[in-house]
Amino acid sequence: MSNYLRKNSENTAPGSRRKLWLATGVAGLTGVVSLAGVAAGTSAGAAGADRLADLKWATAEQVTKDAGAGQGSEGEADKGGKGPDARGGQGKDWQGKGQGQDWQGKGKDGRDQKGKEKDEYGPAKQLPCDSDVLVEAVNRANLDNGGVFRLAKDCEYKLTEQTDNNAFPAIDERIVLLGHNSKLVHDGSELFRFFQVLNGGELILKDLTLKGGQVTSPPPLQPNGANGGALLVEEGGQAVLKHTKLVDNRATGVGATGGNGGAIYNLGDVEIHDSLLADNHARGTGTPGGNGGAIYNEGTLTIHKSELANNTATSTGNGGNGGAIANDDNGIVSVAHSKIANNKASNDGGGIWSDDDTRVTVTHSKVIGNVACDDGGGIWNDGDSELTLEHVVVAGNKATDDGGGLFHDSSAVVVVRHSKFLDNTAGDNGGGIFNGERMNIYATEFKGNHAEEGGAIYNDGDGDLAIRTSKIVYNFAANTGTANSGAGGIFNDNGTVVLDDKTIVAKNEPRNCVDVPGCAN
Repeated sequence: MSNYLRKNSENTAPGSRRKLWLATGVAGLTGVVSLAGVAAGTSAGAAGADRLADLKWATAEQVTKDAGAGQGSEGEADKGGKGPDARGGQGKDWQGKGQGQDWQGKGKDGRDQKGKEKDEYGPAKQLPCDSDVLVEAVNRANLDNGGVFRLAKDCEYKLTEQTDNNAFPAIDERIVLLGHNSKLVHDGSELFRFFQVLNGGELILKDLTLKGGQVTSPPPLQPNGANGGALLVEEGGQAVLKHTKLVDNRATGVGATGGNGGAIYNLGDVEIHDSLLADNHARGTGTPGGNGGAIYNEGTLTIHKSELANNTATSTGNGGNGGAIANDDNGIVSVAHSKIANNKASNDGGGIWSDDDTRVTVTHSKVIGNVACDDGGGIWNDGDSELTLEHVVVAGNKATDDGGGLFHDSSAVVVVRHSKFLDNTAGDNGGGIFNGERMNIYATEFKGNHAEEGGAIYNDGDGDLAIRTSKIVYNFAANTGTANSGAGGIFNDNGTVVLDDKTIVAKNEPRNCVDVPGCAN
């Protein structure tokens, strides 16, 4: 068990949290209500309960000041609360209610006693820099309608134990952790992720780092036991990450089971804002696993103003797809104002891999420096899946085979608007784009892309490609063996290509096009 990681009081015997997880009928997390009945199992449990009972409430305004620094929309600090509870309320119950106030400590009009707007999350319980207290606090709140907690600033909470592959109890209420630049760190020899969110549960993490989570699939295997190195969100569950880092997490499958989602495995609804997912790893040792170095998604995934960098997806079988994101089985992904950089897949989709009736939308973002050891260095799209790219820079990506920037072979249409494909490389065909089905390109630039054939674009036999108001210049193809090879601009392999009169295809080497109507060499 973990002891204090920063001195808050005398060194006290850690609580027996595994026994407390089994407690029922918990009165609630409070310094007013007695916790003796919950912790009555052992003297160590009683000591842990005593530490928890001594915690102090933080006001909603204080939470706003500490958790929302630099974000003026979340309110301002309390400059001198009144009364014993620093909010002007008397006789609060366990949730911090004052007479005539709602559960957030607000007046009937949704404002506090000083007339400020409601806080984003409500009043928060201040926790010390103690891993055992943190776990017990989450457990008790999870048994009694959820809770909001403010973690000790800059604390490193070292977690050493697990139940069902999780450091914390499985979340089925609303739990909010305001981290204040604190870290949750995997420590010791046991393998576990940090959180599992069940149907009906909601987890909100802010200003927090999750580091070193590890799951694998030794027997007895729990459902999804080897998926999601840091966070597993089940169908019907929700998770929101704000100003949060997920780093150095791993999911490892054994045989034909698991190893998906190095940091996050999502079957529910996940939102990621202003966050970083870096150096996570998904590994499969059998046929299907090792997908989604950072995130594996079969639910709804929203990423905004965030970065996914240096994640890897590997497999000894035909997995190893999606160095940053693997989107599968009707999953929906939206990426905006974000960066997907320097990720790697041992198979397809160095940055993003999307298959099986899925939908991906990327806007105002960068997909740069990713590597696929097969197809789709930046993005891979197949299996009747929709893809939209708008105001996206796809640059410096590499594929060993086809589609250095983008590989598309889905029966659904791909739309590319106002984007740039720069300096991408394919070992075989389509340095910028390999197109095997329907694709519409508008107002997009291709420059400096390289491939054996089709330096900028390779349009396959079933490809149906329309290009409007675009520029394709200074791309290169290495194949110069015959008169009908070596298209640095566009190579059309018996498919259909339509160029409008506002599209420029020029200065590509050794020639601009092969079998493209209206393209001059």
